[in-house]
Amino acid sequence: MQRSSALLLSVLLLPVLIDAQSFKGRLMLNLHNFAVPTFYLGNAQANTNAFGIAFFREKLGTGETYRTSCMGASISAHYFFLGHFSFGLNVSGSTFNNEGSEAESIRLFLVGPELRCYLPLESRVYFWVNTQAGRGKVILIEDFGSFSFSSRRLSMGGGMAYFLREYLSFNAGFGYSWYKFLSEEDPINSSISSRGLTLDLGVSLFFR
Repeated sequence: MQRSSALLLSVLLLPVLIDAQSFKGRLMLNLHNFAVPTFYLGNAQANTNAFGIAFFREKLGTGETYRTSCMGASISAHYFFLGHFSFGLNVSGSTFNNEGSEAESIRLFLVGPELRCYLPLESRVYFWVNTQAGRGKVILIEDFGSFSFSSRRLSMGGGMAYFLREYLSFNAGFGYSWYKFLSEEDPINSSISSRGLTLDLGVSLFFR
């Protein structure tokens, strides 16, 4: 049943894909936000900001004040090997700083492949879907020492791409990601899993 449904969908989409402008042979560069959902380590507050950038201040009942900042970005380079399908390499990074009586910093870096597909809706509007995988490292720095974590990522997402020019598009959508953090140095937090929904905002440049 699922195979028949997939075949029917392909047949219905085939005329649209043939009539639409092909991206085959073009290069594409993407710059997007990057947010890690609910990443708890030690006393660090979770980065629940789906935009990948946040600055906030918290005052405790004891009078202590914590200043926290989160920033993240994702860069990828793609090649369209078929009309609307591209394959590329994604590099994502994020920083988390918590300043207070117990200062804390987190650095996250991930590298991995990404597959993206564009389905034309209008002359300037496309629906896109993508999937990513990644491996990298997390470094947690605290007052009493630092810990290193290996990280794994698997994500998928989708949204709309609006072409302001033939070579420039603005992209907005949603993504869902799974993360796994493993450490041999910290027995208390030796394995941490994280998953959640985030926003995906960014721009893409297309080159012939």
